Amino acid sequence: MICAACVFKQSMKDFIKVSGASSKCDYCAAMGVCVEDLMIFGFMKERVLNILVQTSELSDYEQAMIFEGGAAEPPVFELLEFFGEYSEFAVDEFMGNFDEALSDGTGGPDESGLFALDDGSLDELNEFEIRWDKFIHSIHHQRRFFNEDVRRFCDDLFDAISIGDALEAVLIYTVKDSELLYRARIPANREDIETIAADPIKQLGPVPAVLAGSQRMTSSGVSSFYAAFDRDTCLSELRPIVGDAVISGEFRPNRELRLLDLNALTTLPKPDDVFADDYLNKSHARAFFSELVFQLSRPSGRNTQQDYLATQVVFEYLSLRFGGQVHGIKYSSVQKNGAAECVALFPEYSSVKVDSDQVDTNTIFPESAKPAMLFFVPESLRFHRVKSVSYEGTEDDSVLDLTTSDRIMKRLFPEKRC
Repeated sequence: MICAACVFKQSMKDFIKVSGASSKCDYCAAMGVCVEDLMIFGFMKERVLNILVQTSELSDYEQAMIFEGGAAEPPVFELLEFFGEYSEFAVDEFMGNFDEALSDGTGGPDESGLFALDDGSLDELNEFEIRWDKFIHSIHHQRRFFNEDVRRFCDDLFDAISIGDALEAVLIYTVKDSELLYRARIPANREDIETIAADPIKQLGPVPAVLAGSQRMTSSGVSSFYAAFDRDTCLSELRPIVGDAVISGEFRPNRELRLLDLNALTTLPKPDDVFADDYLNKSHARAFFSELVFQLSRPSGRNTQQDYLATQVVFEYLSLRFGGQVHGIKYSSVQKNGAAECVALFPEYSSVKVDSDQVDTNTIFPESAKPAMLFFVPESLRFHRVKSVSYEGTEDDSVLDLTTSDRIMKRLFPEKRC
């Protein structure tokens, strides 16, 4: 018999509390709720077999790399080896008894052969990558506005970053009220230049909703405050050509802004409790976040605004689900190849203070706007003339980089994907 105090994983403690009865623990001699060893052995083995896949289920690519190429990734092992390598989950005496039970077959049904851990990193087996492809097809070609499958996908994915209804604190980036945000505009003519110079608050603030076009995070008719943390990135995001005039200005928050940091999603640790109910969902989601951030940040093709449909859906979902906790998102600049970051505020937080008594909401539904989150910094206008534009690209003596599918590029040359 073993009690909850002698096991170290929360899922094991919960199992004992739910399934056990009052008894004396064989390991600490304390009286309390306990379960028989064989009972928890079966629980542990059943949970682990649910998160392992036999090597025959791996993709042809991974099987070839492991068995023909001698690759060490992904690691494969026998069942007993997995438990031997896994971090301590109970007191030493119990772990020794469990190893013996596995060895002699009393620890549950016999399972032989080689396995790999289905932690979301296996080729072609990440549940969210599979569902992402269906997500894209669905919003492009089936149901765009009322789509239960899309909502369920987003719910399942972002459940992995919330504790209850609260975002994990490590994902929230705070913009202090002393920090500067930059916006810019390319004027079409001299009249535009004079208009911007005369009224920079309105002309450099969020585009009025009736004029808002389709952008990375927002669809046509939805106005949002996009900005960069430095002036150079701000200019780059406009993709000006040589000879263009550009006018930029500084904005500051009226109070601290809280942003969901998309790049922080890629650094979340994988769950360490392999016996937990949600291990598969969390581990697959967290493994997928790197791909999600890449997809949300990759450039759109020429004249293909539909490329932004997925980012717009995700942005709107984040606004609805987490808008009470964060004011927008922070993401990598496409034009700076990820070396700088930008901000997109949710529409309801995109208002700019015009004067002491007025707020320019620029929203479709002004009554839903929050108090002004930003103000324009006086005398911060700068007038630019673009003298040159630099480009960075890959170079190869083969056409493979240009003709190879995205899936193969991800496998073999992830650093060259764009």
